Amino acid sequence: MSNHRRSSPSRSSRHTASSRASQKQSRRRRLAKWSGGLASVTIGAFSVAFFTTLGDHAGGTLTEPRISGPPVQVDYVGTVIPEDTIVVSPRPMVLTRPQLRTLNSDLDPDASYGWLIRHGAVATGMVDIRLVVQGNRTHAVRILNIKPAEHCARPLRGTIFYSPSAGADPITQLNVNLDDPNAPASFQVNQQVNGTTQGRTVSDYFGHNTVSLGNGEQFTFDIQAATARHYCQFSLDMTVVDRTKTVVESVDNHGVPFRVTAIYGKNRNLIPTFSRYSAVYLGGVATPEGHNGWTPVPPAQA
Repeated sequence: MSNHRRSSPSRSSRHTASSRASQKQSRRRRLAKWSGGLASVTIGAFSVAFFTTLGDHAGGTLTEPRISGPPVQVDYVGTVIPEDTIVVSPRPMVLTRPQLRTLNSDLDPDASYGWLIRHGAVATGMVDIRLVVQGNRTHAVRILNIKPAEHCARPLRGTIFYSPSAGADPITQLNVNLDDPNAPASFQVNQQVNGTTQGRTVSDYFGHNTVSLGNGEQFTFDIQAATARHYCQFSLDMTVVDRTKTVVESVDNHGVPFRVTAIYGKNRNLIPTFSRYSAVYLGGVATPEGHNGWTPVPPAQA
């Protein structure tokens, strides 16, 4: 009987089987690696998208456009020429004949008033200020108050130029009392009563109202600052809320203070006591009979 021994696989066969196993393991590793890589890419893409969105949002908050300058921008400020021309100079102001001729060459009361103011005269009783403001932030800002920052002294007693008007209609305005600067500003509105226009005063305007301004939005204030006892130089302090901050903006008359002076006691016809002034010029309806335009009159005889 022949002996048959189980023959062992040849080296070539063992190599082939080993190679196949290696290939399977390699494929499994590649598949696992590919799957893991796919997962990594998916998670990574999500992360990039999420954090990019978050970053954009955060960046938008941090880099919100900032507009330079104060939260409320002054677009216009100026004084309104009154219906009458009653002004007083700080010191005696005696006009030369050429000056008087220049002043009388234009009978327009507005021109006379402007000429006198440019030559140092001061409005009397009250000054009417036109103030146009605009929101200067990408978000809304709010005006809470306007009050005077004033320095007052005795009324001026230089030269008075007196040319009253024949009468004027009341206008809508914010009223500021320079004799009591901490008093709330009142507000006068016009109303029709029996066919005539009458003014009605509402006390404490900013106690009942605030002014909210969006970016570029405008608002106009007509402010009448009055004094019955003093000569005042003043600016206007405007209190503004800018998000969490409260700022006070100062408004003046183009780099110089606003000015107004009381006039000395008036009689029952509301005519000033001219004898208290160094010099007197009368014009308009007050011009002495037989004269035209501004006329110098001795204070004791005016």
